Amino acid sequence: MPRPTLILQPARAARLALGIGLASSVASLTACGSGTSSTHSVLDVPGQFATIQAAVDKARPGDLVLIRPGVYHEAVISHVPDLVIRGLDRGGVILDGQNSLTNGITLAAAGDAVENLTVRNYAVNGVLFTLLDQYGNGPVLRGYRASYVTAYDNGLYGLYAFGAVNGLFDHDDTSGQPDSGIYIGQCRPCDAVVEDSSAESNRVGFEAANASGGLTVVDSRFDDNRAGVVVESDTTELLLPQVGAVVAGNDVSDNNNAMTPTSSGEEDVFGYGIAIGGGSQDQVLRNRVSANTSVGIILTEEAGYPPQRNTVTGNVLAANHVDLVYVEGSSGRAPIAENCFSDNTYTSSQPSQIDSAMACGRTGTVNSSFSGAPAPAGIDYSTIPAPPVQAGMASPSTAPPEAATDEPPSVDLTTVAVPST
Repeated sequence: MPRPTLILQPARAARLALGIGLASSVASLTACGSGTSSTHSVLDVPGQFATIQAAVDKARPGDLVLIRPGVYHEAVISHVPDLVIRGLDRGGVILDGQNSLTNGITLAAAGDAVENLTVRNYAVNGVLFTLLDQYGNGPVLRGYRASYVTAYDNGLYGLYAFGAVNGLFDHDDTSGQPDSGIYIGQCRPCDAVVEDSSAESNRVGFEAANASGGLTVVDSRFDDNRAGVVVESDTTELLLPQVGAVVAGNDVSDNNNAMTPTSSGEEDVFGYGIAIGGGSQDQVLRNRVSANTSVGIILTEEAGYPPQRNTVTGNVLAANHVDLVYVEGSSGRAPIAENCFSDNTYTSSQPSQIDSAMACGRTGTVNSSFSGAPAPAGIDYSTIPAPPVQAGMASPSTAPPEAATDEPPSVDLTTVAVPST
């Protein structure tokens, strides 16, 4: 099948219509372990192939495209299943869209993974995993991973999985995106994990819309964004409402950064730590949430869906304008709706003494009102300074390729603790 000239973007309104040293240059190696190919070829860029896309076009399922340090001005699209695209140096292998190319790397095949490189200055997305068209329709993409990837100063999202399941984002860092650093949307069940990752200087550090079932965000850091973590129901995507995500063991602090970009057409947020908007059966567990100028953790109505049967337990909150908030609508009395707050460390809440007022098993109604801090105007995403160089993966030149066929890893929530200060 010929490769299309354009990967269309998922339907988040009209704004997404922008589009969507080696032993030898090619070596046959033996690899062992789950998710690896018993034999595969290593396609060397630029040793054998002048561009990353040329190597991808020649690759077969299970192969490894290995990229030497350099700056690559290209938009890469893969339709090859179980392909691994890897840089030899996370900070030295740079895909740069010069603010004109649409997406840095689009993975449109099951089991693909991208590792150990940087994507920057793309007009829409840094890395995109999807098979959907511009209306959000199409087959589900099964199996994806981005590991040790830095994505910064891209025009919408840094790392973006849409209509994709069985995925992993790990050891990634995102900054300077006017929508979200890491985004997972329109999946049920998602069966996806974000772990050991970080996001700063974005509009939202991590965002999940209509992402339900098996979604876990754990052991990560979201600070100096406009909002740290947002899990929501969204009428511009399918699979409403959002149900059943876990946000656990994360450090979510100082999300009051005015020197950040925003996205036109989005309801702006500012000073929010963790927000569950219109979600049900979500768990917010043992996070450290501090110094957010609107709210630490909030459960609120979104897209006409009230928050129901959510659990907020064991979190440590300090120096937020209000630590814990439950609100349905703009103000007034709201049903507890089986939402549960317990064992949190905090000094302020709405309603007051929320761990008692909305203790697990309580019924009835509570006072419900909240107003966040005003959002300052955003700045041009292309002007955000580059983040510090992050640690790369071990042995990138010799590690065998592992396709994203067994994602995500299991997460034992009983071992997840509140991060140290």
